[in-house]
Amino acid sequence: MKLSIIKLLLVSIILFSASIFSQTLEKIPSTTIDSWIASGVEGGILSLPTVFNNTNAITVTNYSSKGINDAIEKADQQKKTWIFLPNREYELTTSIKMKSAISLVGESREGVKCYNQLKTGSTFSFFKNENSGIYNISIIGKFSYEEAGETKYHTKPQYNWNLGISENHELVDNTNNSVFIKTSKNCWIKNVLIKNSGLHPIRISGDSNHCTIEKTEVDGVFNKSGGAQGYFFILGAHNLITECKVTHLRHFSIQGSQAEFNVVYNNDFLQEVSFHSGDGGNNLIENNRITLPADMPPANGRGGPSYYAIMGTWSTQHINSLKDNFLFNNRCVQNNRGGAILFESQNKNVFSGPILSEKEAKDKGLEYDHTKNFEVKYELPRMGLYANSKTLSIENSITKDNDIQIFPNPISNELHIKHKGIINGDFKVYDLKGSLVLSKKNINSFKGIFSLNIVDSLTKGIYVFIMNNDSQQIVKKIIKL
Repeated sequence: MKLSIIKLLLVSIILFSASIFSQTLEKIPSTTIDSWIASGVEGGILSLPTVFNNTNAITVTNYSSKGINDAIEKADQQKKTWIFLPNREYELTTSIKMKSAISLVGESREGVKCYNQLKTGSTFSFFKNENSGIYNISIIGKFSYEEAGETKYHTKPQYNWNLGISENHELVDNTNNSVFIKTSKNCWIKNVLIKNSGLHPIRISGDSNHCTIEKTEVDGVFNKSGGAQGYFFILGAHNLITECKVTHLRHFSIQGSQAEFNVVYNNDFLQEVSFHSGDGGNNLIENNRITLPADMPPANGRGGPSYYAIMGTWSTQHINSLKDNFLFNNRCVQNNRGGAILFESQNKNVFSGPILSEKEAKDKGLEYDHTKNFEVKYELPRMGLYANSKTLSIENSITKDNDIQIFPNPISNELHIKHKGIINGDFKVYDLKGSLVLSKKNINSFKGIFSLNIVDSLTKGIYVFIMNNDSQQIVKKIIKL
């Protein structure tokens, strides 16, 4: 009798062990985490100067698209970096052609109102650009259309959700993108309001990479019909979307085979996030607050597409992600489904998928279910994902304390530290795997600039510079070319 009990216990232990073994989670490759850390503008978005004057900027005086384009041409000729837009209303009737190494800066987001009246093309066009961006402006759709023989203007937000193929196709002849980043690298949009767009508010092409959209609000689009309309459209690789607010679009869509290693971190979505069709995979959705409004389909029997907080393919016409995508620590509340919370355990697990496309599910005779389309597959790495890495929220400004600046970046020969007070501390440099590659203790410097010759110790790549100055810690992503 005792022998039988022991045998049963042994069998139970073996089965239990086999069950645990079968549930062993995979490790996320370190190269994948390195790629997430390196997403967005390489070296960070340029810090703004404290003043704009004739030595560093061209100030726009003709408050139109022609005036802005003329200022860009003048800055290009004079090798100046900044175009300053005073608080005014700007009537935009032709495309603003951005140029490499030149950025537009509004006096304030609320005060610089750019009224977009283009029916075609792109209002702000980045084409074959590098190291340029837009700061502190509002781009507001003001589109004309003919109705009963009269010219009218849309000036109010179009907040209706997509209810089908044609119901929300309001401006049939409008194919305008508010911002189009095409064949470009290291470009950015920061602290911009994009309201009431025509076709797409933001489009990042498949051959654009390492771009950053930061602290930007996107609200409303007129055309949300079928056939790729009304998207916050990410088609490229290694782009970073962070601290943004997005609502009243057809889709926030990561899509296409070139869309890989994008990071969507710490945003507020009042709508869904979609892996719409055939993305390259390895995209990270982390630490976002995704809330579906109660009036979003399929609530109240309104018909049309059914929205979930995080979605895979939209229909049988679309193909699944080519590789796994990753979800972690998102708060997904679906008020269109009675307040249901999607992926409740995201703060403890890494979800991956989508597992199936709608077409694959149909071909296998399975029910296609967005709530089950991502699975717990990967374990949390020791250093965490993007949100827990050493480079969390690192910008070009280095620190919230403006008394200390570090330059240049990328590094050429030496790293300089400019400070107003007293430096009394030490610094360390880590590679992206978290390994310490260089350190120096007991640095003492009074007000001014001192330099550190650290480049001889570093090979080409991206590093994290951490300096402890008394009770203050300064963290900076630096690049060695």
